[in-house]
Amino acid sequence: MKGRIVLLILVVCGGVLQEVHAQSREVIAERMEYIGRVLDSAFFVSRFESVETPCLCIDEQDSSVAYPKREVINSDYKLQLAKKNKFDSTGIKCLSEHVARYMKFRVSSINIDSQVISGTVETTYAYPASSLIQFLGATHALADKGNRFFGKLIKLHGRFRLYPANEKFRIQLVLTDPPYDEGDAYFGYLEIVQDAFRERPETVFLLNFDLMSIEKGDKNNKIGEGFTSTSHAHEMQYYTVLAYHVLKYAGSTDVWLKANAIWLDNFLKNPECPSCKPVYTAAKYMVAHGTGKLPNTSPVPAH
Repeated sequence: MKGRIVLLILVVCGGVLQEVHAQSREVIAERMEYIGRVLDSAFFVSRFESVETPCLCIDEQDSSVAYPKREVINSDYKLQLAKKNKFDSTGIKCLSEHVARYMKFRVSSINIDSQVISGTVETTYAYPASSLIQFLGATHALADKGNRFFGKLIKLHGRFRLYPANEKFRIQLVLTDPPYDEGDAYFGYLEIVQDAFRERPETVFLLNFDLMSIEKGDKNNKIGEGFTSTSHAHEMQYYTVLAYHVLKYAGSTDVWLKANAIWLDNFLKNPECPSCKPVYTAAKYMVAHGTGKLPNTSPVPAH
C-alpha cells in the first residue's frame, strides 16, 4: 500500500511539474512585456539636496534662457538680522537646494528566452526645484505632458540592458555622449514595489545603481544612487507638497520659518514667473484650507 501511495504522489507531482513548466514561459513572457511597457512609458527621477542656486525665471518662449528678474537673488544673507525679530520681507528663496535628475528608456528588444530587455536611454543633468517647477507649469496643460516636460531638459544619451543575475534583474547602463564613452558603465538592479499604506497602492519601479566603472579611471566603484518611476502628475504633487511645507509658516512666530515662507511666496507669485503659478496656486490652496499633508513617506511620488 505504501508503494502505491508513493507512486500516486509521484504521478501527481509529475503532472504538476509538467503544468508549471508549460505555464512558465507564458508567465515569463507576460512579466517581461509588462516590465518593457513600464520602462518604455514612464520616466524616472533621482532627488538629492545640494548648494542653493540663484532663483531664475525661465523665459516662456525659450526655455533655454532664464533671468534673475530681481536685483537681489539668493538672499540668504538677509537672515543676518539687524534687530531681533525683524527681517527683510523682499528677499528671495526658491527651494533651489532641492535638486533632481531624470532618466527615460526606449525599449528596442525583449528576448523572452534569455529574459533580456535592451534599448536606449537618456539621462538629464541635475536641475533645481525652482526650474523644475517652471518646466512642470509650462507643460501641465499640454498633451503628452510627461514627454513634453522631459523634452525641455538637457540630456545625455546611451544604451541599457536589463538581464537576470543572482536572483535579481540587473541593469547595465552605458552613456555614450562626451565626457562618457563606450567603456564607462553603471550597474544596478530593479525592484518593483507597492506602497504599504494606500488603499489602492500603485506599482513603482526602483532602479538602484550600486556600481560604476570608468574605463580611464577607477573600475568597480561602489555607489548608491536610486531612480524611481514617476509621472508629470506625481512631480506636480511632489513640488506642490514641498512648497506647502514652507509656505504654511507664513504666519509663524518663528522668524526663520516665517522669512523662508515669505521669500518663497515672493518668488512663486512673481508676475515674471507665470509658469510657477500651477504649483503656487495648489500649494496656497492647501495652506488656505488647512489641508494637512505629511512629508512624503511612500514611493509615490518618488522621494
